[in-house]
Amino acid sequence: MHISGSDRLTHKISQLGFKESVVTWREILSEGRTIHEVGSENFWKERFLFLHSSYAWSKQRFVQRTLREYRNLCRAKSQDIIALWFDTDLSSQINMMAILSWLKTHRRYAQIFWVDVSLSDMDILDQWTVDQVREAWEKRKELTQDDIEFADYTWQIYCSDNPIRLTHISHSSQTQLSALPQTISQHLKRFPSVVHGLSDFEYTVLQKLSQQGTHHVGLFVDEVHRAQQRTYGYTKPQISRVLQKLSPWLAATTFEVKEQGKKLLQGKANAYSVLKDQGYLGGALTYNYLWDAQAGRILKL
Repeated sequence: MHISGSDRLTHKISQLGFKESVVTWREILSEGRTIHEVGSENFWKERFLFLHSSYAWSKQRFVQRTLREYRNLCRAKSQDIIALWFDTDLSSQINMMAILSWLKTHRRYAQIFWVDVSLSDMDILDQWTVDQVREAWEKRKELTQDDIEFADYTWQIYCSDNPIRLTHISHSSQTQLSALPQTISQHLKRFPSVVHGLSDFEYTVLQKLSQQGTHHVGLFVDEVHRAQQRTYGYTKPQISRVLQKLSPWLAATTFEVKEQGKKLLQGKANAYSVLKDQGYLGGALTYNYLWDAQAGRILKL
């Protein structure tokens, strides 16, 4: 069985002529509250609530796009070889981490491989030849039980209410899941900065807006989307949501950065009190913690 991180990737995998089924994982577990027991009733309830409130997903869309594929995964009980086709960006790695946690419980004796598709810019994935897809497949890594245990342990902490415990994982190198420690390091920087109250990504977006002046929002979202594919792997709706969060510091029509926004970039103002909400990153309330870049650690409020 093959589990793919995107519809375009699923299409490319199908061109290799595998007999096994391909399941497409359509989730963005890098945002919103997550529950450790992947696939449980509480897990899917939390995910629908987040996707509905943040991205206006209807129940019908959620069932058709996400739950249907998950049910296909559940039905494939006889598959003893499972290949995970995922990139090395943050969003892909968090999704893969969750799937590995599920496989540890529900496919305990399966042989599991990771097919690293970071060989290509996803924007030009449609141009991949069959030979390029086959090359990624041939370079697959077989994951050991230790790798799977490591992913499950990391997922447990990611879903807990205390991200501080993730710090030591960000320095780990004893795993074939070579992108996961860097993913965790990057994840910790998504909590608000102790200096300016923005996440690392929010700061980068505001800085880019400041440097470029007037913007057409659609073109800007496209530009940011391309620039961060190898790192965060956010979708365009996710980037648009970040722009909406930054709107108090942007001119309404031109998206130019206001004076107060420039003070944020200079570390002379703090956005924490304006942005604070009840949103989650994994199992932790985002604004219950601060990222101290100078010390390289997370602080609990």
